[in-house]
Amino acid sequence: MNFLDLPKDRTPIEIPSFPFSINYQTPLFFLGSCFSDNIGSQLEYFKFPVLINPLGTIYNPVSILNTLQIINEQKQFTEKDLIFSGSKYFHYSFNTLFSSNNSKSTIDKINIAVQSAHDFFQKAEIIFITLGTSFAYQLKTTGKIVSNCHKQPASLFNRSLLDTNTIKNSLETILKITGENKKVVFTISPIRHLKDGLTENQRSKAQLISAVHQVIENYPNTFYFPAYEIMMDDLRDYRYYDESLTHLSTTAIQYIFYHFAKSLIDKTGFPVMQDVDKIKRMLQHKITDVSNINDWRDKLNNTINQLAKKYPFLDFSKERALIFH
Repeated sequence: MNFLDLPKDRTPIEIPSFPFSINYQTPLFFLGSCFSDNIGSQLEYFKFPVLINPLGTIYNPVSILNTLQIINEQKQFTEKDLIFSGSKYFHYSFNTLFSSNNSKSTIDKINIAVQSAHDFFQKAEIIFITLGTSFAYQLKTTGKIVSNCHKQPASLFNRSLLDTNTIKNSLETILKITGENKKVVFTISPIRHLKDGLTENQRSKAQLISAVHQVIENYPNTFYFPAYEIMMDDLRDYRYYDESLTHLSTTAIQYIFYHFAKSLIDKTGFPVMQDVDKIKRMLQHKITDVSNINDWRDKLNNTINQLAKKYPFLDFSKERALIFH
């Protein structure tokens, strides 16, 4: 090696080009693991029209399919569908956020969320699906794979590794629901499931990757964004994880989102994002001198008014409420 050749500490990933782009008039629907929350939240921060995991975070492809079927069919639930355990009512297809000690309020919250998700799904143009794991938990009494175990005893479930065909069939059924008019972008979550063990986690991810690529080869409206590969090969360093050493650090999320934005967001959206970010940063600024708070409020309110006129498609009601909180 020539002594002038410095070793590389990164392996840049070639991000594929997409035959479409996202702008502020593109409704975006995110389903799947924590990584859907990570990227979806970045878009939400910049005020893109986005809905993220409306029934809760989901990890395996069968549960993602089940969730999408509930949303697509506008399925309505009754109190008879709930389980009562540990002083709370819940449903295995919904996140713990939908559980409570009152059966009626639990059902009302569930049905409102389903209807709202259905309405958004109907107009969504791009569906982002992040697969987290091939492992699934099957309720012994019904044989049904659950979306959330609600911290119930492990003895109630059978844990199994979904095979590639089962994953592939689930994804193809998802595509039948989304139809040909919606674009579907798959990602594999780079978050490791260490409770499965490192070897089993790799097996799990391999199953997902194999099934996804089999599917996108046969469906022209499906695409793949290499979030998993960016994390594993480009950012292969523990400094890009948080203290759990499994979840991504803020820097890693922002780095992956940078590539996401560069490859998928229309360049006309970048100036809007910069202006929105300016407002967000102003709101985060801490006022140490109380005597200056009115000046800060006036300046921020004027800035929001200017942007509201410049971008009439953006809603700044939450930001206005924070000014005078």
